[in-house]
Amino acid sequence: MLTFYEDTWAYARLERDAARVWILLLIRVEKRKLGRGLGSMLMHRILADADREQVTLKLQVPGHTYKKEMTAEQLTEWYRQLGFYTSGKWLVRRPRKPVLEGTHAL
Repeated sequence: MLTFYEDTWAYARLERDAARVWILLLIRVEKRKLGRGLGSMLMHRILADADREQVTLKLQVPGHTYKKEMTAEQLTEWYRQLGFYTSGKWLVRRPRKPVLEGTHAL
């Protein structure tokens, strides 16, 4: 099942499967709005939903990007900072345990 996330200047497309895995197929920010944190904000929404649903996220970094976007190496590092790790040809992020209301993460 395909799922779309949209903000005014950014959007993402994910494929959800029955094995509790979401595959991030695409995340884009309009070129004139790059560098303003919009991709990060959208990605944090996706991460929060994945954690709440306790699903694993997978993606592949494209071998090429558009002129003003990050290089494949920069994208890989960005995803690693968000908790992804390399597993074969995929970058994978396991769900975080949800924090119960009224408690604080240490």
